[in-house]
This record gives sequence, structure tokens and C-alpha cells, in this order.
Amino acid sequence: MMMLFKLRCTAIAWAGKILSLVLVICLIITNFGLPAKAESSQNLSIRQLTSEETKELDLLARFAFEATGEGDFARAEGYWTKIIQAFPLNAAAWSNRGNARVSQNLLELAIADFNQSIQIAPQALDPYLN
Repeated sequence: MMMLFKLRCTAIAWAGKILSLVLVICLIITNFGLPAKAESSQNLSIRQLTSEETKELDLLARFAFEATGEGDFARAEGYWTKIIQAFPLNAAAWSNRGNARVSQNLLELAIADFNQSIQIAPQALDPYLN
């Protein structure tokens, strides 16, 4: 029984690491969740992230996924909030913070995050599924 528990914890830890890597790759591919065109009504500006910003985003995402893997959803929410504050047009961060909030039964806040993610990247499937 204990061995099964250890294997499950190890699998969860690895899943968090893999998800972190996938997030960073997806963010790079999709230009960090930015819309293809800036809408004039929202006055959005698109810029490339610096190497430092990319490293910061990666680190915060890793911490968020580790916290999620440990079941500490409040801490994960805090990391996603930091990412959103630094990169407010990152649709994936909004969606992931929504997931952390669902896990805390903060459903109205989660729905608001999913809606924001959809507004930023309406073509992304995750916020709709979440």
C-alpha cells in the first residue's frame, strides 16, 4: 500500500514537471497567449518577451505546477496571480488560475478567470473545457 502511494506521488510530481514544460513550449509557440491581432477597443500592445521574462515565467509556472501536484491550490493560485500580474495577456495563466480556484471551490472567481482567458485567446480550447 505504501509503495503504491509513493509511486502515485512520484507520478504526480513528474506530471507537474511535464505540464510545466508543456506550458512553456505552448506559450512560446503561441507567443505567450497573446492574440494574433491587438484589438483597438482594448488597446492591447504586443511585444516579445525578453530572455529574463521567459525565465521568470518558466520558474513561476514550475512553482505553480509543483504546488498543484502537492495539493496546495492556494499557493498555486498565488503563483498564477504573479504570472498574470507580470503578463496580463497570458491566456494560459488565467485558465490555470481558474483551475486552482475551482480546486478551492472559488467557482465565481474561477469562471471570471476562464472568461478572461477566453477573451484573450478565443481559439484556445482549455478555458472552454475548464
